[in-house]
Amino acid sequence: MKTNKKVRLGYRDWAANSDKVYTIILDDVNGTYRIYTSYGRRYQYPRTDVKLTTNDYGKACEVFDKTMYSKLKKGYQIEEQSF
Repeated sequence: MKTNKKVRLGYRDWAANSDKVYTIILDDVNGTYRIYTSYGRRYQYPRTDVKLTTNDYGKACEVFDKTMYSKLKKGYQIEEQSF
């Protein structure tokens, strides 16, 4: 398994008692691309999902970027990334 892209986003709003993380990972498994997401409160067990499974790398990158930018619009900030 090869990780092609990974980004960890964080959101903190102390007035609303909110401290969340959202991680997006794009993996390549023998030519099949999967996007995994994990999210939830910081320091708690995150919820995980498989957002997409496809053989098209372009489509996988498009969904990865779209998911990341939608979270950035909601106020999340990039904490860690590897491309």
